[in-house]
Formats: sequence, C-alpha cells, structure tokens
Amino acid sequence: MNSLSRLLPSKPTPFIFELGPHQLHISADRTIYWPAERALLLADLHLGKATHFRKHGVYVPGDVIQKELLRIETAILHHQPLAIYILGDLFHASYNAEWPLFVELMHQYAHLRWVLLKGNHDVLGRGTYEEAGFEVVDDRLMVHNVVLAHKPEAVAELSEDEFAIVGHIHPGYTLGAKGLPGKVRMPCCWLSGRRLVLPAWGSFTGLDIVQAKAGDHLFLLTENAVWPHKV
Repeated sequence: MNSLSRLLPSKPTPFIFELGPHQLHISADRTIYWPAERALLLADLHLGKATHFRKHGVYVPGDVIQKELLRIETAILHHQPLAIYILGDLFHASYNAEWPLFVELMHQYAHLRWVLLKGNHDVLGRGTYEEAGFEVVDDRLMVHNVVLAHKPEAVAELSEDEFAIVGHIHPGYTLGAKGLPGKVRMPCCWLSGRRLVLPAWGSFTGLDIVQAKAGDHLFLLTENAVWPHKV
C-alpha cells in the first residue's frame, strides 16, 4: 500500500450522471471518472504556470506545484484508474523546473496508461511528452462513441450517436440572487446537449462564466461537494 493512502482524506462522494449510454462520476476534485473504462479524465492542469509567472516577476507561493502533484496522486489513489486522459493544457508554457517533478510522479504510476490530447498551451516537443510516458493525440480521440478533445471547436459537428468531452473553456458559474451582494464564482462542469465541458483542474487558473441555455446541466464544484443545477 502506498504510504500516502494511509493519510488521505475520505474519498469524495461523486455525483453520478449519464452522457448518453455512458455513466460518469464527477467529484469535487474536478475529475471525471468513467467506470466502464476505468479511466480518469481531467483537463487544463496548467502545471508550470506558477514558475512561469515567478520568472516574469509575479509573486506566486512556492508550494503550488507540490500541492498540485499531491492532488493528482490523491485522485489516482481514490479512483484507482487504469488510464488517465488529460484533455489538453497539461503544461502552461515552455519547459521549467516543474516538468521533471511531474514526470517523477508519472513514473511512480507507470503501470497506468497516460494519454495527452494536446491543447494550445502544450508547446513542449512531442518527444518530451512521449519520453515521459504519454501517448500523444494532436486533435481528437474516439473512445467508443465519445469524442475526446481539448477545444470545443474540435467537436462542433457530431453524428447522431456521438457524444463529446472537452476542456479549454475553464467553465464557471456565478451563484447568487440577481442584484444582491455576496455572489460567488464557482468552477463547474457544463453539460450542454451531447457535449460535456470539464472544469479546469488546475487551482492556479481562471474561470470563464458560461452562457448556459435552458436545459443545460451545470455541476457546481466546491472544495468538498458537487451541486447539480439545471438551467
């Protein structure tokens, strides 16, 4: 047993929903677990961003990467996947000292299948990702009838029996009564028709408030819970 497993908080209770015929679990850790595939899906980690900002004179706490790596390992130990799909923007910019720290974590879980669907921020050379242990996908990947991609534009057209899971947007939602103080901006997972947009997994990322339409489902994420909301 990994020594970390004895120190973990209790496993978060997921909210279970369906994307067509596929049952998915969303947890407060901002991951999607796909039980039938034993797969963990996450998007927009933006690792390396803290170091990138510090290099350009912006103050960022020095322990960001340690906390992010601990979150990844905790999710692996909680969900026990066989595969991890990262739907783009794994690493924020050019190579820096955070990359080898992440690769070290990958090598601790080398028995897992690691798949990277490249995002617009993933500018490291393809060989760098492959050497770390990733299968690299440049555009989109079909898993059964579910299309995985980074940008929503890559799944703009779906056949009648296809569904899609994407990232890129960093979806958020403003919770609170109109005109009243105390509104709260929250990360969310956004299900619109047959397209599911994952929340940005990285804690050092912003939010884009979604323009949800009637019938859409939002899964609002707090530190410890998932709150479903139908528009």
